[in-house]
Amino acid sequence: MKRFLLLLPALFLVACGRNPDAAQVQKDIEERLNGAFPDRMLTVDSFDRQGRMETGDGVTVFFKTQLKVEQPLDLGKWGGPNAQLLAGIMGAGTKGIAGLTQGGNQTGDRLTVFGTLPYKNSGGAWIPAAVPGPSEKRVEGPPGQLTGAERLLATLGDTLRAAPSNTSPTGSRIVEEELEGAVRNVNARLARLAAGYPVAAGPPGGNYERLAKSLAADAQLQGVRLVVMPTAGSVENVALLRQRTAELAFIQADVAALATAGKGAFATAGPYEGLRALLALFPEQLHIIVRGNDRAQKLSDLSGRKVSLGLANSGTRVTATTVLSAAKVSVTEPPGTDTLDPRAALTALKTGELDAVFLVGAAPFLPVVEAFGTAPLRLLPIEPALGERLKPEGIISMQVPALAYPGQKETVSTVAVAALLAIDSSLTEAEARRIGETALNRVGARERDALSLMVTPATAGLGIPVPLHPAAAALPGISPR
Repeated sequence: MKRFLLLLPALFLVACGRNPDAAQVQKDIEERLNGAFPDRMLTVDSFDRQGRMETGDGVTVFFKTQLKVEQPLDLGKWGGPNAQLLAGIMGAGTKGIAGLTQGGNQTGDRLTVFGTLPYKNSGGAWIPAAVPGPSEKRVEGPPGQLTGAERLLATLGDTLRAAPSNTSPTGSRIVEEELEGAVRNVNARLARLAAGYPVAAGPPGGNYERLAKSLAADAQLQGVRLVVMPTAGSVENVALLRQRTAELAFIQADVAALATAGKGAFATAGPYEGLRALLALFPEQLHIIVRGNDRAQKLSDLSGRKVSLGLANSGTRVTATTVLSAAKVSVTEPPGTDTLDPRAALTALKTGELDAVFLVGAAPFLPVVEAFGTAPLRLLPIEPALGERLKPEGIISMQVPALAYPGQKETVSTVAVAALLAIDSSLTEAEARRIGETALNRVGARERDALSLMVTPATAGLGIPVPLHPAAAALPGISPR
């Protein structure tokens, strides 16, 4: 009898079909594509079901499919149907899409996707479930020929020897100061080149760390060494940059604006006058998540209710606080809520301990995908007018595209902050320009990453509320201001 009971689940699976066949999986994939990318932007050119894995309540199917681009399509677009969304609906992981082209794919291009699609059995039918979402070489001239550096030094020596013997002490001091500064810069740049540029990224496994590693892989191919440092996020990154523990930092635009002004979390430290933006990387949408049956339909409906505004000193908390203040909405935050990470806060929402959760992340944001897949949840919209008012604070209007999350059939208006690549004003212009060019150059490593595809000249100047480093003016897509 015991053996029979153990066999029951297997007999049930056989009775309803061991698992979804290739035809069903392809059909379900096509439905997702058509919903997220309307007007047949992408079509399935070929499909290969490659295996399965049984889970506690169903089965996950692995597949390889080739998609055909039916019309010019920029999958690096901010806020619209993009590669980040494509990876999300296909369960493709961070580097599961080949054929992406920075600046846009053209009609007839093919994309190869290695994806996963989980299924649950419902009444004998398989139903798709939520997708859990070298060093530089020295070039020498022929024997006896001066290198570029030696030639410059020789020219400088000639200039000094040609100076009148009665040059004033002030003039001599100017020359000495310039030479001292040049020596310092040369020594510092050579040291950084050898050791690498420390990059303050973000939490392990998060979008900031993921993009930083992708950029570092590209930079290595171009002779620039970036050393990725995991951190708690934007607020800590500002401190690390200010202390020069990091040479580069990923910082939310609104957090950077507060740091420059010496407000909010930076009131004690005072204004960070040397903070400079090099370029904007990608947008991070503000998600305001409520239960599906909640009465709230707009931001003001959360007045007086229990919410999570993000971890203490997190970028999410900065954005959420700024938005609520601008909307003149006062909420209640239960004690200890500022210690809840995104997944813990969403669990508290599902159990009724909280009425709403504020989270900032590039959609589809994995913790939100997971939560939408296990409970009926939805996003509250934010009027575009609010985003327009908050531009000086580093906040811009944007959308969460349809189907970014299970059950989200329509596009939702919200606000977003640009993730900035920030540096200190003391970094030399030549170094900063080289790093910026490295970030914007199209190299293979980034074209395998859906998120970093959004780092383009077309968007490099968007949503920047802080002063630009002088080197930024030489980068494509960024206007001096």
